[in-house]
Amino acid sequence: MRYLINLWLACLALLLCVACNDGEVERNAYNTLVIAGHTYDATMSATADAYGRGIISAEQYDRAKAVARIYYGAYQTARIALEEYVAADVHSDSDRERLMSTLTALALRLAELTEYARQIGVGVHNVREVDNG
Repeated sequence: MRYLINLWLACLALLLCVACNDGEVERNAYNTLVIAGHTYDATMSATADAYGRGIISAEQYDRAKAVARIYYGAYQTARIALEEYVAADVHSDSDRERLMSTLTALALRLAELTEYARQIGVGVHNVREVDNG
């Protein structure tokens, strides 16, 4: 259920970006990357702490790191897509769609990571949500 809520929030955030002008798309994409980075850092820090305190097993910790690597690949892809979007003189609908699809993939991978952390009993604190105001 929590995964569905995370997925819904991610989709809502991306839909808000689609309706924006180019400057807002860039700002919202940057904000998405910043918040995703903070969420990743908080999740992995809490996971490492849980492993260090014996709350989760080595197998669970290894699985969390494997899920985190998939997220990290999506993060780097979204970062590169944003760089290319910003560098372009003219932004076509396909450029915007490509950026949005990479951000969607990023949000889905992040939701998988945070959901796995919750499943194994890792609490994540101090995580902000994306403001697409």
